[in-house]
Amino acid sequence: MEAAEKHDVPRHYGISETIRTRAYIKGKEAYEMLYRRSVDDPEGFWGGIAREYVTWFKEWDKVEEYNFDIRRGPVFARYFANAKVNVSYNCLDRHLQNRGRRLHCIGRQ
Repeated sequence: MEAAEKHDVPRHYGISETIRTRAYIKGKEAYEMLYRRSVDDPEGFWGGIAREYVTWFKEWDKVEEYNFDIRRGPVFARYFANAKVNVSYNCLDRHLQNRGRRLHCIGRQ
């Protein structure tokens, strides 16, 4: 007997319509399409995601470089080689133009 059967735990939970309409990925088919692209074209897929969500000061030469075969040299993984990014700018500054007048944090002593 599976744990879900023993404790009457549902195997699937419904999603509210509010969450469903605001979701980035709109369903299983959309997820599978994104997943397939990430496998078939990782350079294009992750490069596209990086361009969409991060402001780069210098774009990368390659999205991904790696070697997991010790016969070919040292094992390594490198992502977005030679790119330049400012984390502070991406976390704060780039949002000021559209959201700068909104209150985001209230501190209490």
